[in-house]
Amino acid sequence: MTKILFALASLFLAVSAQDVLVPPGKTELIEAFRAVGSVKFVCIDGLWRFGGPDIKLYRESGDFYGSVVTDNTGEPVITEDVAVGNGVWSGKRTQVENSPNPTENAFQILFTKTEASGTGLLTQTDYVTQTEVKGGTAPLECNTTESFISPIEAKYSFYKKKYECVIVQKRARKIRH
Repeated sequence: MTKILFALASLFLAVSAQDVLVPPGKTELIEAFRAVGSVKFVCIDGLWRFGGPDIKLYRESGDFYGSVVTDNTGEPVITEDVAVGNGVWSGKRTQVENSPNPTENAFQILFTKTEASGTGLLTQTDYVTQTEVKGGTAPLECNTTESFISPIEAKYSFYKKKYECVIVQKRARKIRH
């Protein structure tokens, strides 16, 4: 019995430890932000559909950085505040993982850049992760005319690809005649 309890506890700790998504390849963390806001859900034919986020990003200092919304396809669009760069970043979901408690907390998501413009941090950003999620889920049941707003908090981390420079030197050979 003790072995079974220990195995279950180890499994729980292993799942909890997987609370961070890592972008593919060699990357470098640019900056992480505290995300606070809400996620809208709309009931269609008895099923909840994602209606989009209204999330604000804040720096560690508490200063406002930007917003997360969605485009007409449901993919994320991050906009920087004019004071920090006025950039716009679009991405697509490339990896989705369950949170440690999926009935209470939304998915952890890896987004990959599809387009970036403007100036500032977003033009350097290749990947964004949404981790350490609290909230952001819909109730289990819905009526066909309902919509639901769920509060959400998360960590949004911005990463850039790390490129390595490799110098190849060719040696000249003398040709004998």
